[in-house]
Amino acid sequence: MAASGSGGSRADNGYSSQQPRRRKGPGALATAYLVIYNVVMTAGWLVIAVGLVRAYLAKGSYHSLYYSIEKPLKFFQTGALLEILHCAFGIVPSSVVLTAFQVMSRVFLTWAVTHSVKEVQTEDSVLLFVVAWTITEIIRYSFYTFSLLNHLPYLIKWASCIFICYIRGERYSLMLKNTRSRSNSNSFSELFKHQNAADFQYPAHL
Repeated sequence: MAASGSGGSRADNGYSSQQPRRRKGPGALATAYLVIYNVVMTAGWLVIAVGLVRAYLAKGSYHSLYYSIEKPLKFFQTGALLEILHCAFGIVPSSVVLTAFQVMSRVFLTWAVTHSVKEVQTEDSVLLFVVAWTITEIIRYSFYTFSLLNHLPYLIKWASCIFICYIRGERYSLMLKNTRSRSNSNSFSELFKHQNAADFQYPAHL
Protein backbone atom coordinates (compact mmCIF):
# COMPACT_ATOMS: atom_id res chain seq x y z
CA MET A 1 0.00 0.00 0.00
CA ALA A 2 2.84 2.31 0.91
CA ALA A 3 4.64 1.55 -2.34
CA SER A 4 1.47 2.09 -4.26
CA GLY A 5 0.87 5.39 -2.55
CA SER A 6 4.45 6.46 -3.18
CA GLY A 7 4.18 5.57 -6.85
CA GLY A 8 0.92 7.41 -7.13
CA SER A 9 2.52 10.44 -5.51
CA ARG A 10 5.40 10.40 -7.96
CA ALA A 11 3.00 10.08 -10.87
CA ASP A 12 0.93 12.98 -9.62
CA ASN A 13 3.99 15.10 -9.10
CA GLY A 14 5.24 14.29 -12.57
CA TYR A 15 1.94 15.28 -14.14
CA SER A 16 1.45 18.43 -12.16
CA SER A 17 4.97 19.64 -12.88
CA GLN A 18 4.41 19.64 -16.63
CA GLN A 19 4.47 23.14 -18.07
CA PRO A 20 2.37 24.23 -21.05
CA ARG A 21 4.37 23.89 -24.23
CA ARG A 22 5.55 27.08 -25.81
CA ARG A 23 5.44 27.50 -29.54
CA LYS A 24 8.97 27.16 -30.84
CA GLY A 25 10.29 29.82 -33.14
CA PRO A 26 12.22 29.06 -36.33
CA GLY A 27 15.65 27.54 -35.95
CA ALA A 28 18.87 29.42 -36.55
CA LEU A 29 19.04 28.42 -40.24
CA ALA A 30 15.38 29.23 -40.85
CA THR A 31 15.74 32.57 -39.05
CA ALA A 32 18.77 33.50 -41.17
CA TYR A 33 16.84 32.61 -44.33
CA LEU A 34 13.79 34.63 -43.26
CA VAL A 35 15.93 37.65 -42.43
CA ILE A 36 17.55 37.52 -45.86
CA TYR A 37 14.18 37.02 -47.57
CA ASN A 38 12.57 39.95 -45.76
CA VAL A 39 15.57 42.23 -46.33
CA VAL A 40 15.47 41.45 -50.06
CA MET A 41 11.73 42.05 -50.24
CA THR A 42 12.03 45.32 -48.31
CA ALA A 43 14.77 46.48 -50.68
CA GLY A 44 12.68 45.42 -53.68
CA TRP A 45 9.67 47.47 -52.65
CA LEU A 46 11.94 50.41 -51.86
CA VAL A 47 13.21 50.14 -55.44
CA ILE A 48 9.60 50.30 -56.64
CA ALA A 49 8.92 53.33 -54.44
CA VAL A 50 12.01 55.14 -55.73
CA GLY A 51 11.06 54.22 -59.30
CA LEU A 52 7.62 55.75 -58.88
CA VAL A 53 9.03 58.96 -57.44
CA ARG A 54 11.71 59.29 -60.13
CA ALA A 55 9.22 58.64 -62.93
CA TYR A 56 6.82 61.20 -61.50
CA LEU A 57 9.54 63.84 -61.21
CA ALA A 58 10.74 63.13 -64.75
CA LYS A 59 7.26 63.23 -66.34
CA GLY A 60 5.68 65.77 -64.07
CA SER A 61 2.54 63.64 -64.14
CA TYR A 62 1.23 60.52 -62.43
CA HIS A 63 -0.33 59.15 -65.63
CA SER A 64 1.06 55.83 -66.94
CA LEU A 65 3.62 55.48 -64.15
CA TYR A 66 2.95 51.74 -64.17
CA TYR A 67 5.41 51.21 -67.02
CA SER A 68 8.27 52.65 -64.96
CA ILE A 69 7.96 49.94 -62.28
CA GLU A 70 6.34 47.12 -64.25
CA LYS A 71 9.24 44.64 -64.10
CA PRO A 72 10.20 45.01 -60.42
CA LEU A 73 6.52 45.00 -59.45
CA LYS A 74 5.94 41.68 -61.20
CA PHE A 75 9.14 40.18 -59.80
CA PHE A 76 8.67 41.08 -56.14
CA GLN A 77 4.93 40.54 -56.08
CA THR A 78 5.45 37.07 -57.55
CA GLY A 79 8.24 36.50 -55.02
CA ALA A 80 5.61 36.71 -52.28
CA LEU A 81 4.46 33.23 -53.36
CA LEU A 82 7.31 31.91 -51.22
CA GLU A 83 5.35 33.03 -48.18
CA ILE A 84 2.82 30.28 -48.87
CA LEU A 85 5.64 27.73 -48.75
CA HIS A 86 6.94 29.26 -45.53
CA CYS A 87 3.57 28.55 -43.93
CA ALA A 88 3.19 25.11 -45.52
CA PHE A 89 6.58 23.93 -44.22
CA GLY A 90 6.01 25.44 -40.78
CA ILE A 91 8.79 28.01 -41.01
CA VAL A 92 6.33 30.67 -39.88
CA PRO A 93 3.25 30.03 -37.69
CA SER A 94 0.70 31.57 -40.07
CA SER A 95 -2.34 30.09 -41.75
CA VAL A 96 -1.59 28.57 -45.14
CA VAL A 97 -5.12 29.28 -46.38
CA LEU A 98 -5.16 32.91 -45.26
CA THR A 99 -1.68 33.60 -46.61
CA ALA A 100 -2.46 31.87 -49.91
CA PHE A 101 -5.64 33.92 -50.31
CA GLN A 102 -3.85 37.21 -49.67
CA VAL A 103 -0.85 36.45 -51.86
CA MET A 104 -2.76 34.87 -54.74
CA SER A 105 -5.25 37.75 -54.89
CA ARG A 106 -2.38 40.16 -55.53
CA VAL A 107 -0.58 37.85 -57.94
CA PHE A 108 -3.83 37.42 -59.84
CA LEU A 109 -4.33 41.19 -60.00
CA THR A 110 -0.73 41.67 -61.16
CA TRP A 111 -0.66 39.04 -63.91
CA ALA A 112 -4.20 38.01 -64.87
CA VAL A 113 -5.60 41.54 -64.84
CA THR A 114 -2.96 44.25 -65.13
CA HIS A 115 -0.49 42.31 -67.30
CA SER A 116 -3.10 40.64 -69.52
CA VAL A 117 -5.43 43.59 -70.09
CA LYS A 118 -3.36 46.32 -71.75
CA GLU A 119 -6.07 48.93 -71.36
CA VAL A 120 -5.85 48.61 -67.59
CA GLN A 121 -2.16 49.55 -67.55
CA THR A 122 -2.93 53.14 -68.47
CA GLU A 123 -5.65 53.54 -65.86
CA ASP A 124 -4.88 55.89 -62.98
CA SER A 125 -6.47 53.33 -60.66
CA VAL A 126 -3.42 51.10 -61.16
CA LEU A 127 -1.28 53.71 -59.45
CA LEU A 128 -3.68 53.67 -56.52
CA PHE A 129 -3.17 50.03 -55.61
CA VAL A 130 0.54 50.04 -56.53
CA VAL A 131 1.22 52.91 -54.11
CA ALA A 132 -0.88 51.20 -51.43
CA TRP A 133 1.00 47.92 -51.91
CA THR A 134 4.37 49.69 -51.89
CA ILE A 135 3.79 51.48 -48.59
CA THR A 136 2.25 48.39 -47.01
CA GLU A 137 5.02 46.03 -48.06
CA ILE A 138 7.87 48.30 -47.01
CA ILE A 139 6.36 48.55 -43.52
CA ARG A 140 5.42 44.86 -43.37
CA TYR A 141 8.76 43.40 -44.44
CA SER A 142 10.64 45.88 -42.27
CA PHE A 143 8.49 44.79 -39.34
CA TYR A 144 9.28 41.13 -40.00
CA THR A 145 13.01 41.76 -40.40
CA PHE A 146 13.44 43.68 -37.15
CA SER A 147 11.16 41.27 -35.27
CA LEU A 148 13.35 38.34 -36.33
CA LEU A 149 16.39 40.27 -35.13
CA ASN A 150 14.63 40.96 -31.79
CA HIS A 151 15.15 44.66 -32.30
CA LEU A 152 11.93 46.36 -33.35
CA PRO A 153 12.32 50.15 -33.63
CA TYR A 154 9.47 52.16 -32.20
CA LEU A 155 8.99 53.94 -35.53
CA ILE A 156 8.35 50.65 -37.39
CA LYS A 157 6.03 49.39 -34.67
CA TRP A 158 4.14 52.70 -34.63
CA ALA A 159 3.87 52.79 -38.44
CA SER A 160 2.54 49.23 -38.61
CA CYS A 161 -0.15 49.91 -36.00
CA ILE A 162 -1.23 53.22 -37.53
CA PHE A 163 -1.30 51.80 -41.05
CA ILE A 164 -3.44 48.82 -40.00
CA CYS A 165 -6.05 51.15 -38.52
CA TYR A 166 -5.92 53.43 -41.56
CA ILE A 167 -6.32 50.58 -44.05
CA ARG A 168 -9.29 49.09 -42.21
CA GLY A 169 -11.05 52.46 -42.10
CA GLU A 170 -10.36 53.21 -45.76
CA ARG A 171 -11.41 49.72 -46.79
CA TYR A 172 -14.87 50.04 -45.28
CA SER A 173 -15.23 53.55 -46.72
CA LEU A 174 -14.31 52.39 -50.21
CA MET A 175 -16.60 49.37 -49.96
CA LEU A 176 -19.54 51.69 -49.25
CA LYS A 177 -18.61 53.95 -52.16
CA ASN A 178 -18.22 50.89 -54.38
CA THR A 179 -21.74 49.70 -53.53
CA ARG A 180 -23.23 53.04 -54.53
CA SER A 181 -21.13 53.43 -57.68
CA ARG A 182 -22.03 50.01 -59.08
CA SER A 183 -25.61 51.09 -59.49
CA ASN A 184 -24.45 53.94 -61.75
CA SER A 185 -21.78 52.27 -63.87
CA ASN A 186 -21.05 48.76 -65.10
CA SER A 187 -17.90 49.49 -67.10
CA PHE A 188 -14.84 47.38 -66.41
CA SER A 189 -12.74 50.45 -65.81
CA GLU A 190 -15.01 51.81 -63.08
CA LEU A 191 -15.43 48.45 -61.34
CA PHE A 192 -11.69 47.86 -61.50
CA LYS A 193 -11.01 51.27 -60.01
CA HIS A 194 -13.35 50.90 -57.05
CA GLN A 195 -12.78 47.24 -56.30
CA ASN A 196 -9.03 47.34 -56.24
CA ALA A 197 -8.73 50.60 -54.40
CA ALA A 198 -9.97 48.57 -51.45
CA ASP A 199 -7.77 45.58 -52.18
CA PHE A 200 -4.78 46.52 -50.07
CA GLN A 201 -4.62 44.31 -47.01
CA TYR A 202 -2.28 44.05 -44.07
CA PRO A 203 -1.65 40.45 -42.92
CA ALA A 204 -4.11 39.48 -40.23
CA HIS A 205 -1.47 37.81 -38.10
CA LEU A 206 0.30 41.10 -37.36
